[in-house]
Amino acid sequence: MYDDRTEMIMEKKTAGGLMSREAVSALKGVSIICIVLHNVVHLLSEVKECEFSFSEAPVQTFMESFLRIPVESVISFYGWVVVSVFMFASGYGLTVKYGDRPIMATRWIWEHYKKLFLLLLPVMTGMIVGRLILYGLSDGERLTNMLLQQSLLLNIINPKAISPGVYWYLGLAFQFYLCFLLFRKIPVKGLVAIAVLSWGLTAFLPHDGVNYVRHNCMGWMPEFVLGIILARKEIKIERAGKAMLLISGLVLTVACSVSGYTFSLSGIGFIAVLLSIKDYLTRSRALLFIGSISATLYVVHPMVRSVYLFWMTAQLEANPVLSGIIVLVMSVPVAILYKRLWMSKVG
Repeated sequence: MYDDRTEMIMEKKTAGGLMSREAVSALKGVSIICIVLHNVVHLLSEVKECEFSFSEAPVQTFMESFLRIPVESVISFYGWVVVSVFMFASGYGLTVKYGDRPIMATRWIWEHYKKLFLLLLPVMTGMIVGRLILYGLSDGERLTNMLLQQSLLLNIINPKAISPGVYWYLGLAFQFYLCFLLFRKIPVKGLVAIAVLSWGLTAFLPHDGVNYVRHNCMGWMPEFVLGIILARKEIKIERAGKAMLLISGLVLTVACSVSGYTFSLSGIGFIAVLLSIKDYLTRSRALLFIGSISATLYVVHPMVRSVYLFWMTAQLEANPVLSGIIVLVMSVPVAILYKRLWMSKVG
């Protein structure tokens, strides 16, 4: 999730290269749609996920449920992999925009921190005020955690306390801005070593350790450094290459997801899938538009989800996929207003 200025520079620098401005926006559009659907479906479905750590139970449930509820099963179990696309796009976009430019580190860090801080500020303020109205100061620890979350530091201090859990990504995004300053001059071999180290942490650390690193930057390095590496090179994928990339990406996504040693690499497979079809995705004006509001759609949909699920569960049992679609449709106009009334003023 990076700003329109980054995309404009990308359009100039990557004409005929791997990704144009429209391709990036389309990938973001697909990804945020999948994220919104997943964040509703996996709460309601019997099928869960293996995003922050691996467990055999969701894999078994997915296999048992796939033929009976295929769409719900795929969205719930695999929906999280689209987060990897934003990691990849961040590495790619930052490299295209800043890879060869001199940077005043302190000012650069502050500007990017401020952007993320302001993006979250209104919704988190509303949640804090709402909690004070409902519960007062009786749960001081919860309020403290919400303030730390607004500061983008809770991922490091206590990721289990993040609420709504969706907002873990913003703290991670800020960490990647810091990482980029360290990585942008590192040669490809060094970046590959960092990616391998990241995979090793998620493959061999105990469960709690994996959960912690997956809430922080070291758990997602393969996607981020892949974006950096590909942004440094002029790459064109021919038709035969796209077919191979599509097939290998699908195989990698599925094969990696069923083992604790490889589950963290599933997102790499999904990135490959989207890169193979990016030219077709770019033709959709709807995806391009959704991609243009992906950041605000990301921050508002948890509130819409909370309101919808509170109402729905009070009325009748919610259908997971239908509920996901309803929350997505409801969130789009909210995201548009949020961008026009808030982000256009402060960003």
